[in-house]
Amino acid sequence: MPDSRRALKNKIFYLTLVIVLIFMGSAFAFEDIHYDITCDFNPDDKTIEAKEEVSFKNNSSSELKELYFRIYPNHKFSRQEIDNLCKYTSALKIDPFPGGFDPGVFRINSITQGSGSLQLKYQIEGKDETVLKVVLEKPLKPQESVSINIDFFLQIPRRYGRYGYNNNIFALHRWYPILSVLDEEGWHNEPDYIFQIPYFSEAATYEINLTLLKEYNV
Repeated sequence: MPDSRRALKNKIFYLTLVIVLIFMGSAFAFEDIHYDITCDFNPDDKTIEAKEEVSFKNNSSSELKELYFRIYPNHKFSRQEIDNLCKYTSALKIDPFPGGFDPGVFRINSITQGSGSLQLKYQIEGKDETVLKVVLEKPLKPQESVSINIDFFLQIPRRYGRYGYNNNIFALHRWYPILSVLDEEGWHNEPDYIFQIPYFSEAATYEINLTLLKEYNV
């Protein structure tokens, strides 16, 4: 390869690298997100009782008065969604609801902050009710950290897909409250699309203590 072409390729590579680093430096997100989850999974009753602690740092330039979580198991299906899902899966000769439509149950027992016992105010929002708004005790300033404790209950629905069970096989994708993504555009609380659209969330570390019958494999 001529020296001029090699030099041009090197310049393009270095320029691309610089652009990537600039955008990485200007972007922001929550830092040090960690989920500590303790749950009791009862396959016979198709239930999960869980306590979740979410810890993170506010790496934005603004104070945060509230936080948003995604609660996908709480998805409230519209009649149109059910009809479209049945129509879509009929081509594959699959009944998405083998025992009839089953919405399942997602219930919040309590939400607290840090080591305190004060119940935080919260509200479920969104057209499909998959957005959980939690009001903090006081605004979270830039570079400050906080931990949120969520005690919740699940009745797993009988249905095919990313979340549900059938024939003693459980799919538990995104079964726990997940911190929404916050960036320069604000909070990303888009609807939960049921037709296999990828989820969007921050990377995080996890520690999970799971209790279940020894006959089951995870």
